[in-house]
Amino acid sequence: MVAISATEEAVKQPWAIPLYLAGCLVFISIGTGAIKPNVMTFGAAQYDENDPVERAQQKTFFSYFYLMINIGAGVSYGFLVSLATSGSKAAKPGFPDSGVYSNGFFECYVIAALAMGFAVLCFLAGTCRYKKEPPAVHKPMISVICKYLCRSATKSPRGMAAVVGWLLIPLYMGLNLVGSISDSVKLTTVCLGLCVVSCVCLVFGHMKNDWMTEFTEEITGAGVTLADAKKTCRLVPQLLLINIGFNIPYNAMNIAYPLLACQMDVRLPWNKSEQLNGAFTNLGDCFAIIIGVPIIESLVYPCIEKRRGSAIPRKAKYIIGFLLVCFANLTAIAIEVVRKGTDFIPGPFGVSGCAGTKTQMSNISCFWAFIPMFITGIGEILVNPVVYEFAFAAAPNSLLSIVQAFNLVVAGSISNCITGPLGELFVPKNLNNGPYSINVTFILNIVIGLLCLVAYMFVEKYDECEPEDTSLKKEEVEQPLAADVEEQ
Repeated sequence: MVAISATEEAVKQPWAIPLYLAGCLVFISIGTGAIKPNVMTFGAAQYDENDPVERAQQKTFFSYFYLMINIGAGVSYGFLVSLATSGSKAAKPGFPDSGVYSNGFFECYVIAALAMGFAVLCFLAGTCRYKKEPPAVHKPMISVICKYLCRSATKSPRGMAAVVGWLLIPLYMGLNLVGSISDSVKLTTVCLGLCVVSCVCLVFGHMKNDWMTEFTEEITGAGVTLADAKKTCRLVPQLLLINIGFNIPYNAMNIAYPLLACQMDVRLPWNKSEQLNGAFTNLGDCFAIIIGVPIIESLVYPCIEKRRGSAIPRKAKYIIGFLLVCFANLTAIAIEVVRKGTDFIPGPFGVSGCAGTKTQMSNISCFWAFIPMFITGIGEILVNPVVYEFAFAAAPNSLLSIVQAFNLVVAGSISNCITGPLGELFVPKNLNNGPYSINVTFILNIVIGLLCLVAYMFVEKYDECEPEDTSLKKEEVEQPLAADVEEQ
């Protein structure tokens, strides 16, 4: 649908934009919601948790799963974004539009559609190898959890806060969507305020869940017990604080870093008449993950764990990951200071093709933007896959996909309900003009990230989540087995 709406003939038709929005905002969104939380759970469930070796491998699965995501992202950022924008016009950058168009966006979306089709065929081809599960029987789960929340809320201030927090989520998400499409700063600012209130209410409400009580009547056919509901809700504060706190400075990768790169020299070093898209620098993040995951999982973690005699706790990984992503924003501040002090590239070939009309590039290579991208990627390895593993390990079996879905909504949607409005307020369309420097955004990212990290450390100490088991069970089980073999 999106590819069809991007053809030269379609863009002239009144139905092109509705078709494009339907494809992007409806079908891709539903497809993403169906795939992402389930594919993680499906992959991790292939391991035998009764086997200590496979149980240890299950923890590393999430890191390698994340690596594969970034191989796909590497193709997108390394090739497709530049194909879309550079192939959209035959005119040279900086010169008047010749009126001759190629189908860069169409080709980009067709490649993406074919890649997804091929992925579906690969998935189906492996059916005979997957762990067999009993047929799924639909049982009410989310509706039952909602009933536990609503019926118990009036008995406690925590319960009231939690319900208010949940009810605000669809409201501020809708405001953020409408405000973004209509370019309304007022709506996105209201969205920001409601998002902060909602998150505070949810953290406060679900730190302790003793206010949730059993139904007076029996609920037949329900797939969730009161214990399951409490076990799920107690994860909410940590999932909120880690995902929001990390992803706000991380989201600079989607807006601020590419914008910074676009106002640097994006011309190809070997062909000054051709330009890269600033989003190309996202490859720095992809490379960091593709290179870093095998090194960290195979060398760094085992060496540290062997030395300390126990597994590295999640908290330690989170702290280092947060510090790295904040440091990435600091390096971006330094790069912007240097860029501001650099002369512009003169002439029509000095006009950036991805930073808006008539924006002259600074005479500093866009490849410097790879530095914050790369540092962010290393930080990702220590946070995002670890959160996935935490959600999988701590959630009730019947609610694994639902918890992973909430985890992804917080990381992608809720964090952007803060990043988006902040971008509207403090990210100038042209970094050389505007009331604020983009460094204001980087500073805010660092401050918010560190505040959420401190809040997480407090919550993790006092909430109802079970303490993490950092014992190296694999070694404990294998040693007796080795001794038995030697004795035999």
